[in-house]
Amino acid sequence: RRSSDLNRYGVEAHSGENCWGTNLGGADVDFAITDLISPAVSLVGGNRARLTFWHQFDFTVPEDGGDDEFGDLTIEAAQVAVSTDDGASWRAVYANLEEATDGWVQESLDLTPFLGQVVRFRFNYQMFAFTSRDRLGWLIDDVGVEMTTVGETGLVVTNNLAQARFVVTGTTDSWVGEGTSWRTNLPSGAYTISWAP
Repeated sequence: RRSSDLNRYGVEAHSGENCWGTNLGGADVDFAITDLISPAVSLVGGNRARLTFWHQFDFTVPEDGGDDEFGDLTIEAAQVAVSTDDGASWRAVYANLEEATDGWVQESLDLTPFLGQVVRFRFNYQMFAFTSRDRLGWLIDDVGVEMTTVGETGLVVTNNLAQARFVVTGTTDSWVGEGTSWRTNLPSGAYTISWAP
């Protein structure tokens, strides 16, 4: 829906005239559970994948307080999850850690663990309050999935103790190694080696 005409906060879409929002109509609400679920997306054709989107929210308690003995006790949360079984189950990949954004901000989430599968994305907003009021909620715009192919590189770990054990950890996986020479091919990126005592 057209965002600028439908909320008292004067929020415009990040690009164009339309965005998705949990309360674009400006209704007074005290309870909401809202899901935006994507169509099926194939993550085939690369060895790196990212979900990007722009969003805006303000989950802070309004300064004018509430109209009952509980004040304006409000709980709001925004989460993104991925399903590989057409929505039968969901795996969380994002949850808001801040109470508000400073305008529109972009998120970029690693989807590499889901490579080679068909997925759906769920943008889930939940709110409970003792006071019913017009709340900004969660606004989302410009959602995209980026598939890339990153060349593999050789990773070699050497040491002088034949019984040395270690764990190599990357962004999405870890490997256990042992001995004086260990090697494998992995996508380029940052890796951490932790040695056993």
